[in-house]
Amino acid sequence: MNTEKNSVVNHYSLSVFIRVHPWPILFLCACFLSLGGCSPEIEYRPPSQKAMPPGQDPPRIRDVIRMADPDADAFIAQDVLQGAGGSFRWTGQRPRFKVWLNEPGGREFLMRFALISGNFQETGPVTVSITVNGRLLAAPVFAAAREYEYRHPVAETWLAAPAPIVLGLDIAPVYVAKADGVKLGVYLECIGLPKAGAR
Repeated sequence: MNTEKNSVVNHYSLSVFIRVHPWPILFLCACFLSLGGCSPEIEYRPPSQKAMPPGQDPPRIRDVIRMADPDADAFIAQDVLQGAGGSFRWTGQRPRFKVWLNEPGGREFLMRFALISGNFQETGPVTVSITVNGRLLAAPVFAAAREYEYRHPVAETWLAAPAPIVLGLDIAPVYVAKADGVKLGVYLECIGLPKAGAR
């Protein structure tokens, strides 16, 4: 009997408390409703982006430059005449070329070119002084008008400098065109630093 009486009293007291002080109850209800409708949010962040420094794209690895390559001009530093779309291009007296190597070991200098008969009648034998980063590698003499493939070993220590490696040809004598005075060196097909024995 006492239990029932106490229950009625407690219920009555709670009802009076709610009517007199409704805000705490409303606040608690709002909190429970908010929690019931929430779910944890997973945040996906995009990977960090690395911006390339301003300027040109980094060059591709290229150990042999072929004059027929569409992008050959990107590897020519100076003194090579524009071609007409064939496999060969004329050099001037002091052409320079830039090559990028993935590693320097076991390399040799390679040059394929031609001396043209009509020009050779004017110049006679032609000396081509070959330089690698400004150092004289060899100075062969070519004594006939024909096509050549010239190779020469290059010490790995010569290629340890930061890229690009600069290849140079100093050609003497050169043919001087009578019509416009343009100096023509050799009729070049390709030049570079391939692995020894590579075609």
